[in-house]
Amino acid sequence: MGRCEYVLAKDSVNNKFEIRQVNEACENGKFSCTKSLTVIFPTVTIQLLRGSVVVGGAEVDLPVSYGGVDITRSGVRVTLVDSDYGVKVEWNNVHNVRVTVYGRYIDKTSGLCGTFNRNPEDDFLTAYGATVGNAVDFGNSWKTDSCCDNATDVPHPCETYPGKNATATANCSALLSPPFNVCARQVDPVLQGYVDDCEYDVCGCGDDPTVCLCQAIEAYVAACASYGVSIDWLSDDRYQQCNSSCASAPCCNGGTCSNNGLSFLCSCPPGYAGDRCETE
Repeated sequence: MGRCEYVLAKDSVNNKFEIRQVNEACENGKFSCTKSLTVIFPTVTIQLLRGSVVVGGAEVDLPVSYGGVDITRSGVRVTLVDSDYGVKVEWNNVHNVRVTVYGRYIDKTSGLCGTFNRNPEDDFLTAYGATVGNAVDFGNSWKTDSCCDNATDVPHPCETYPGKNATATANCSALLSPPFNVCARQVDPVLQGYVDDCEYDVCGCGDDPTVCLCQAIEAYVAACASYGVSIDWLSDDRYQQCNSSCASAPCCNGGTCSNNGLSFLCSCPPGYAGDRCETE
């Protein structure tokens, strides 16, 4: 996706929910990452920012509830929105977003997450009601602001940066071996695209692929957890860097992170300021 706000998923029949995602430049500035989410229900609108939650224009402390909508922390940094509307949103405050909708929404959803009708052939249904074959055209149709620049086709980053191929292959193939292979029957990392996505992200990262690798692994581990398979990977010496402050990608708007003891420092690009480069 590009660097706009997009509709991830919505109830296109009864308008019971809508989930939007804002993207920003990440790592080397050539690709986009999640900056924030907006979760809209009939009774409340919730904005999820990195490290904070805003309702009605004011930051709120968690846990908190609003008439059948619960907002909590799950684990160290995952923000969880659960609701009586049959919709659940999980965000690890970095790159990974998971949207779960219940069976009541079969044949009723649209957006970047696709249609929920057991027919993968029309998952690229645009906001205009046409099915397209190109992911970029599909994504651009779900922008919430038509004035925002369209995303364009870009080469695979492993083709653009061939020198990173070996690193990406070596790091991402770890999903096929212990401790991750205990989940292979439930979530096949090859057939379901986790290895390919990992290689794409690691090649697309800047000089240090730590954040992208950690996020790719965390996405797979989260998928396994949804099937009841728990993977203890952060205790493995190979992934200790994923416990660092910078592994959570705290710097916004293309800022560069450096670890500072148990915290971090952000070096902001021109035009941005703040502890996280969040102010333009």
